[in-house]
Amino acid sequence: MSEVPSPLPADALTEVAPAKVNLGLWVLGRREDGLHAIDTVMASVEPVDELVLWRDPEAAPGTLTLSVTGPEAESLAETGLALAEVVDLRGGTHGGVRNLVVRAAAELARSTPGPPAAVRIHLIKRIPVGAGLGGGSSDAAAALRGLNRLWGLGLTPDQLERVAARIGADVAFFVRGGVRRATGVGERLAMVPCALAAECVIAVPPSRVVTAQAYRLWDTLSSETPMQADGGGHGAEALISALARGDLRRAIRLLHNDLATAAYRLSPSTQRLLRLLETAGGEGACVSGSGSAVFALAAPGAGGGLANEIRRRAAAEGWTVRVYVSRLPSQEAALPWRAPGTVVESI
Repeated sequence: MSEVPSPLPADALTEVAPAKVNLGLWVLGRREDGLHAIDTVMASVEPVDELVLWRDPEAAPGTLTLSVTGPEAESLAETGLALAEVVDLRGGTHGGVRNLVVRAAAELARSTPGPPAAVRIHLIKRIPVGAGLGGGSSDAAAALRGLNRLWGLGLTPDQLERVAARIGADVAFFVRGGVRRATGVGERLAMVPCALAAECVIAVPPSRVVTAQAYRLWDTLSSETPMQADGGGHGAEALISALARGDLRRAIRLLHNDLATAAYRLSPSTQRLLRLLETAGGEGACVSGSGSAVFALAAPGAGGGLANEIRRRAAAEGWTVRVYVSRLPSQEAALPWRAPGTVVESI
């Protein structure tokens, strides 16, 4: 199956797919179509996946060959996703569990007048799976950006976001990344001016959370509340104001996640890790997305010390967690983006 050739073909290109944290996540209600209306503020952070894409002149037009390696590849396989597959994009991608990269390629292929050039995509998987860090969605958005270039489609970011919204709730955010507010089911995006100088420390337990299960549990746990209009998320405006002013203390106090209780029920180790992060000095620690990852914001230069303290405490309890440190993107930061963060993994 596909391996990355060395040297790479002249037309090969690489797309970086960052993770995200939800600095604020408010669930506004369940819509008639079964999806949930949300109001969330997301930020691109470490770790990152990488996609290498190149044309395959030996394969029939419309063929996609996908291969996956990297430290989180086996976790992906445990969810039922193939680490190597060949797909005829012209035949559709229905049936079975599909990597969002394949779904993104199939969706974009519909924009071409005929079968697009055969391509190979090699995904280096580093973002933990089932952690609420948006890895699959980010991979899909990176595939859209890369194939848009490789196939010479010339779609604008706005056009790519509209394609992305048909693939998954968070995919549109990752087309440009940075710091953004997302409403609707996550497809209505607005850039958030961020003057905050801060580092983000993310800790991931061994357990995973399935997002759909978290929302179903939220339905059960929440009282019958009429759905609010978009933009009615509690505290979103205050959080955005704190980010714009660069007020770290205020931003820490406003970190919020309506899915936290559901995440704790589905992954008790998430609550345990949150307490560990708090006692290590991670004030205002919060769950990201539907979990299982937790995170805290720290002053510039303090993230590494906090990460090491979490690692030390986890090791003392005989527990393995993954810990990542990066800075929050500034308001000028846009994809292609890579935070100069460090990655610390505890043993």
